[in-house]
Amino acid sequence: MNAGAGSNIAHTNAKAAGELMDALVSLGLRRVVVCPGSRSTPLVLAADAHARLEVELLHDERVAAFYALGLGREDGHATAMITTSGSAVAHALPAVVEADASDVPLLLLSADRPPELHDCAAPQTTRQSQLLASHTRYAADLGTPTPKQDMAWIATVAARAWSAAHGAAPGPVHLNLAFREPLWEPGAGESGAASKLTPRARAMRTISGRVRLTSGQLDALAKEIDEERTLLVCGPLTGADRPRELSAALDTLAARRGWPLLADLATGLRHRAPNEGVQAPVVATADLIARSLKARSVEALAPTQVLAFGLPPTSKALGQQLQRWNAKVITFDAAGRTRDPRHHTSLFVNADPSSVVQGLNERLEEIPAHELTRAWLHADDIAAQAAREELKEGLWAGVVAHTLMEALPAGSLLHLASSMPIRDADAFGTEGAKALHFAVSRGVNGIDGTLSTFAGEARAHHGQAALLMGDTALLHDVGGLLAVARQARPLTIVVVNNGGGGIFSHLPIAEHGAFERCFRAPHGTSIEALCSGASIQYRAVKTRQALLPSLERALQEDTTSLVEVTLDHETDLEHHEQAWAHVARALHAGNIGGQI
Repeated sequence: MNAGAGSNIAHTNAKAAGELMDALVSLGLRRVVVCPGSRSTPLVLAADAHARLEVELLHDERVAAFYALGLGREDGHATAMITTSGSAVAHALPAVVEADASDVPLLLLSADRPPELHDCAAPQTTRQSQLLASHTRYAADLGTPTPKQDMAWIATVAARAWSAAHGAAPGPVHLNLAFREPLWEPGAGESGAASKLTPRARAMRTISGRVRLTSGQLDALAKEIDEERTLLVCGPLTGADRPRELSAALDTLAARRGWPLLADLATGLRHRAPNEGVQAPVVATADLIARSLKARSVEALAPTQVLAFGLPPTSKALGQQLQRWNAKVITFDAAGRTRDPRHHTSLFVNADPSSVVQGLNERLEEIPAHELTRAWLHADDIAAQAAREELKEGLWAGVVAHTLMEALPAGSLLHLASSMPIRDADAFGTEGAKALHFAVSRGVNGIDGTLSTFAGEARAHHGQAALLMGDTALLHDVGGLLAVARQARPLTIVVVNNGGGGIFSHLPIAEHGAFERCFRAPHGTSIEALCSGASIQYRAVKTRQALLPSLERALQEDTTSLVEVTLDHETDLEHHEQAWAHVARALHAGNIGGQI
């Protein structure tokens, strides 16, 4: 290839990459996470040259994808992740799966090799253009740019991708671009293509809307749900639910109708300042109450109708109890999905939940609290008091969750890892005396990428940020320690170390002979040594007396710190069982509309 031809290819690469980046910036892109690689050179240079982009570099594609996920979850706008060709793209799959299931906008930009290098054993080459397609809102292969190609069409693809990422059900999108060598040469458009944008490409914009019910549909729905014995059940909310607007609307609906609102901790409904003049009957201990009921059907607490919002509740016991009551279930979802793993929904309302609830508030008359509500609030008071009594003794996971939430200042972000941390915080966390902001990965409920996701969330959050996780989740994302350590402001990580997969101790498999080796899987890893390698301040907690002072000092540090709380898994299991039994006895003695 002569020098002129090489410069022409390099210039074409730069022009195509610059056109794409400029189009995305004009649509609203502000952050780019770059993973080092050769084939992605044109994309990286186009992003780096753009004054309106904040570019960060992370070496591990899996970490970078989860980090971008965390940014998108917290600020509601897609962050772009740029990756090179080959297996690098596959490392983004776990984060894409979670973004898909939890409605988080995410933009994957992958570089590829040209078609002549496919299926011939060329290095770093695989069939990557559709690798993520089953979990994306939109995927497009832009092919290999050519010198005579009109680049304006790239802006159209960018607009379609951006719109799909931020639509009624936000989520991940994937754009794949193949580049021929030379990928870059001096003077070959290294400043990007901003000066060469055509007017049509520069003007490309999108407006995305949400599905709303008509006035007649709202009238009919209001009549259908006008029942006294109604429970509002709200599981973790995704980006499609528009949590802020939906939370305010549910507060108002619960207060106006006197309907008990069984709110998952992750919704934030239990820990935020109430609407002015609104006192919603929020039930915080639904999991503890449901565990106490077990197979019994208590008429005083039994609804005839359930209005379900968000993802299924974290509490398995609550889901099982609702199924036993066999009430009419109406489920609300912005994108027409069936968020009902027990298949008990009789009516799916496929429209923007916040606008639907606002419409119902305008149509339903205000009524005093029904006896159902009084029974639930009475049970809630009894269960909360019994749980507080159990939290006075010992060092176990419920105490750790409660104490951390107690120590955090109002307005803090708290990411609760999947497995036991979210369950312990949901059951034994503090009551709503102060506003806290929660983040969870409840789309597919995985523990992978927890540290990396938290790093992204904390980067976009304006305030104190903490993470509660288990030791196994930490080992799943050791690379994420580096992403956390590089943050400009201090963060706090609290690791509950019970020597393996503690959640399995609560399952029947704990009776199997292979339990210890194959399920709890103790690891013996030194978390202190991991922190030393990542330059993270480390604190060890082995007694109850040391817990609160250690957390308070960590939260006041001017550097990122990790607090490791070491627990004996058998003792921890005993404390959980004692707490559940104590709550059940208290509810039985409280005679909630009859026996429990």
